[in-house]
Amino acid sequence: MNKMTKEKAGASFAAGIDCSQVVFGHVAESIGLNAGDAKKSPLPLAAVCGLGRPADA
Repeated sequence: MNKMTKEKAGASFAAGIDCSQVVFGHVAESIGLNAGDAKKSPLPLAAVCGLGRPADA
C-alpha cells in the first residue's frame, strides 16, 4: 500500500472528500475494493469527522 501523505490528504479535503472517505478510499485497493466505490461507502461516517465537512473546515 502506498503511504498517505499530507499533500494527498490535503488535496482530497480541498476537493470536498471527507476524512472517512479519504481513509477508506486509501486502504480500499489493498483489500480488493475499487477506491472510487469505497469513497462512497463511508459517507454516513462523515458526520463523525467534522459534521460532514472536510476536516479543515
